[in-house]
Amino acid sequence: FAMAATRKFLEGLGSAIHPSNVRRIGPFSVGSIGVGCYRMKMEHVPMIAGAVTKGMNFIDTAAHYEDGASEVAVGAALQILQQNKIPREACVVCTKYGHLEGRSLAKYQAAQPAPYHEDVVQYSQVSWHCIAPAYLEAELEGTEKRMGGVNPDMVLLHNPEFFLSQCKKDRVPVAEAHEEMYARITKAFTFFEQQIQQGRIKSYGVSTNTRSCFFSVSGGSNVYESMDVERLVLAARDAATAVGKGISEHGMAAVQLPLNLVESGAVLGRPLPKYPHAAAPPCLPVAQRLGVAVITNRPLNAIPPSGAAPSDGSWGQHVRLAQKPNKPASATTAIFSKAVGGVVPGGSDLSLQEAALRVAAGTPGVDVALVGMRQKEYVEEAAAVLGEERIPEDAALAAYRAARQGLEDMQVKHETLW
Repeated sequence: FAMAATRKFLEGLGSAIHPSNVRRIGPFSVGSIGVGCYRMKMEHVPMIAGAVTKGMNFIDTAAHYEDGASEVAVGAALQILQQNKIPREACVVCTKYGHLEGRSLAKYQAAQPAPYHEDVVQYSQVSWHCIAPAYLEAELEGTEKRMGGVNPDMVLLHNPEFFLSQCKKDRVPVAEAHEEMYARITKAFTFFEQQIQQGRIKSYGVSTNTRSCFFSVSGGSNVYESMDVERLVLAARDAATAVGKGISEHGMAAVQLPLNLVESGAVLGRPLPKYPHAAAPPCLPVAQRLGVAVITNRPLNAIPPSGAAPSDGSWGQHVRLAQKPNKPASATTAIFSKAVGGVVPGGSDLSLQEAALRVAAGTPGVDVALVGMRQKEYVEEAAAVLGEERIPEDAALAAYRAARQGLEDMQVKHETLW
């Protein structure tokens, strides 16, 4: 039913969404560009609802975004859509659990005795992390309330590798740390499998930085803290077995990871000739082989290598892959505009952000590229991309290669990244 409802909705949009931009995640049909709800609140409800009406029917949020207000906004948008004859089943709602911040952290700290204490990672004073089943149950109940009684279709563990960050600080041997982490993930997946059986969710996955991503979750070299897609699938198979299902019947449907013209490791890999122990192949083909959908984030907001940003390019100093009207392009922006314009069909006539979105939606192995929709103009630009035929896969790959070559021509410090 879920597959039929989402497919029927997208087919009903006609030419607004090109058939090549209709993808599959688990049982759902979705547009290749999704609504990323980071930093979105009630004031953004019209943009969320408007994006769905244009074919962006995959909505991604998290329990801690805006301290829960993002989920409230998603629930409000779903109500508006239903008032306009677009059923709840036309949308795929994905939320993420793992971060204890704001209200959830205060609630945890006030509890006596503290629940699931042994599973909590305290990685800063204001932001802790947990994936214990008891915590996941509390968050799922919270999501249902914040969304007005709506259950999410998909739940992702949000950066479970924060456990590895703590292990790294404590100098735990890497093999021992990873064994414990995947054991914790298996327990969380088993909880999700139980929720699928109860009809509360339909699928699950992980939002993470796989080893092919440039940076770890804490901003350092992505080796000790990196995640492996194959091991995640093995954990899902173990979880399915634990609830009496076959190993091929697990509910793990997707992984989410950062990907853009700068951070292209998921597509091009990380050869790292000077540090072969840290090298990693691209993870997108691995996910495809295992039948796991890939959701990407930050297609227009990149963390660059040192030398490609106005400052020293350190962690947190982002480069926006977009151009502001009547503003001269920075050296970095100009390089990407030239690189993309030369390989994306019609790229020389497109804004950098539209060209980057076309690359994101056309990347082989990517099922949904998430884009923030906090302004009406962003919705319209993404909708324009959905209406066009997907660019050839070789053109998308050429764009990533050209961008990487452009960075090397700038002589950025990339030796620990690729």
